[in-house]
Formats: sequence, C-alpha cells, structure tokens
Amino acid sequence: MLSFYSFSTTDSHLSEEFYHFGKEGYEAEVREFKRFLVTRALRAANGKKTDAARLLGFAKHQNLSDILKKQFPGLYEELGFTARKSRSDRSVFINPNDIKKTVEAKTNAVKPSVSRLDLGKRMLQFSWHVENYATFYFDVNTMQFFGFPEGAVVIVVLDSEIIPGRAVVALDGDKFVFGVIQFDTFANVYFLEWDGETIFLTEDNVFGYPVGYQSLAEAKAEIVEFIKI
Repeated sequence: MLSFYSFSTTDSHLSEEFYHFGKEGYEAEVREFKRFLVTRALRAANGKKTDAARLLGFAKHQNLSDILKKQFPGLYEELGFTARKSRSDRSVFINPNDIKKTVEAKTNAVKPSVSRLDLGKRMLQFSWHVENYATFYFDVNTMQFFGFPEGAVVIVVLDSEIIPGRAVVALDGDKFVFGVIQFDTFANVYFLEWDGETIFLTEDNVFGYPVGYQSLAEAKAEIVEFIKI
C-alpha cells in the first residue's frame, strides 16, 4: 500500500496527514483522494466553505459547494458541520394571480420590499447567459436604485459570494433585503443598509445578485424578455 504525506506549518507547529492508496483502481482512487483533499480543507477552515475553497485554490466557493452536492453528498454533515437551508426552503413565493394585489400593496407601502415571485410556466428570455436564478418582485422604492420608476420582476442569480460594492439580495431572518455590500475594516465585517437598518452579511445569508428586470405589465406575457442590469 502506498501512502501520500501532506505536511503543513501553522504557528510553527508541524502537522502531518496521510492518504493511503488502496487497490480500488484509478477512478476510485482519484475520487477518494479528492474526498481526502476536500475533507482536509473543510476541517482546516472549520467548515467555512469560502475559506476551504481558497485552500483548495478555487476562485469561487460555489465550486466547492457543487463538488459537495454532486460528488460527496452528506460529507459536510459527516464532518460535524451543519448545512444551511437551501434557498428554496427559505423562500416565500407570491402567486402570479396575486400580482395586481401585490403591486397595489407595495405601491402604497412606505418601506421598500423584496419578495420571491413565481412566474409559473412563462418562458423567460435573456440576451446574455443566465443560469441558476430566481425571480423576485422589487417594489418601486427598491427599483429606484436601478433608475426604474415602478415595481418590477427581477432576475437574481443564486450566488452567495461576498463582493464589496455589488448590489445583493440577502436574508434577514425570514425576510429578504436588498442593498450594496459594504465592508467595515475596523470590525472586519460585511454588511448592507436596508430601510435604516444594518444587516450583517456572511455566505450563509447572501442569496444572490440581481442581473436583469422587466416591468410587471410585460411580465404577464407568455414570453418575457428581460433587460440586463
């Protein structure tokens, strides 16, 4: 049996990890070695996927999330870490039949509002590449950020990567919020301002980034073509 030795130094202490090659064949050994690397990175990062992804050399932590989901489902929990709820589990949807009622309510509301919106079986078209997205309703107060004079249907790409300066949809408890990601160098925290409140951000509550929109009137058509933000 062959063994792979990995040495690392942390605070002047030398740690050693072993990977033992068995006789399972090339494909199985590659898979097990990848599992070994992912496991080591997650443990070193104490379960924080963003830090673990950096240790593995990934540009985005989503790459690691995809590997865990598709190749090693259950590994994260096996290591003693708790996976956050999926975005769909934490989402509150508006029925498309209630769009008119929702618009009237949001128009008369003083506070800005962001909600999930189910467009049913409508065909959505984009002039640019879009995948892994969700549809939202942004009220008129929120759409002012984009210079649009009314509430609109907004396409939000699901991505929890924290990028300062970008407009983002995030979760504050059970409600959605929207704002520009800021970074406090003194406190070393990311946050956004929403309706006079400061919402702190981590990869656990960042939902995604708005990339396109269309008016509610146009969104009632069978084919909805979105405008890129």
